[in-house]
Amino acid sequence: VGMAVGDFKEIVYTGGDSVPMSIFVSGALEKFAQKQQNEIFIFTKLGIQFYETFFQTKYPYKKFDFVFAPEFTIGGMENTGIIIFTDKVIFKERPTTLQVTRRGHLILHELAHMWFGNLTTIRWWNDLWLKESFAEFVSFLALEGIKSQLGFQVTEPWAVFCTENRWGYADDQEVTTHPIAGKVDNTSVAETTFDGITYAKGAATLKQLYRRIGHDNFSRKIAGYFAKFAWKNAALEDFLGELEGGDDSQGLREWREQWLQKAGLNVLE
Repeated sequence: VGMAVGDFKEIVYTGGDSVPMSIFVSGALEKFAQKQQNEIFIFTKLGIQFYETFFQTKYPYKKFDFVFAPEFTIGGMENTGIIIFTDKVIFKERPTTLQVTRRGHLILHELAHMWFGNLTTIRWWNDLWLKESFAEFVSFLALEGIKSQLGFQVTEPWAVFCTENRWGYADDQEVTTHPIAGKVDNTSVAETTFDGITYAKGAATLKQLYRRIGHDNFSRKIAGYFAKFAWKNAALEDFLGELEGGDDSQGLREWREQWLQKAGLNVLE
């Protein structure tokens, strides 16, 4: 359950062709949010359509509200039906194309969590990647899929994706590196895995898996995963079991060991 209390002003989506949506923002930012509301709402509307098609699973909730909170220390948090964002993404100047793109990606990332994270929840923090890596990857996939329908320009999605990967490369060379899917003993350790390995490297690895399996096949298998684990907990074995169709015909066991369960960069000699 998400809850926000404050002197918020509400901007209601009046398009009528999506789930009910409202923006809640402080009075000081209301005039800026009014000007930017179309760009915020359309990412959500088209994102829901893309995910419902790609996941072959309906949006699980009855609304999608935005709360732009002051002094919020992270980009966004995916409470069911009410996403809390930092109010830094309500821009006081005319936003650049890249700023609009990055905010749109943030919206699509948090929206993806309505499926990966909320509809189906990880069993334990070992599989944080199954939530965050997926939301990061599919948000760029969605951005690529909807960009021609937005009605305004965005930066090339896969180019932005490549710049995000630098975060993963940097963290993977530190002494604190860890596998994408590794052993997490407690919640204190879990906090340290919200990093470039889980987000950027994990997303890049899933992009590799997506390309290997193919768009339509990947979509069909994800649909099976949600059908089986809706409103339940799932783990690595559950997800890969759906991708493999009950066997190892895709060679995913070797892929998992090399990419998900091994830390560090590839070395070419």
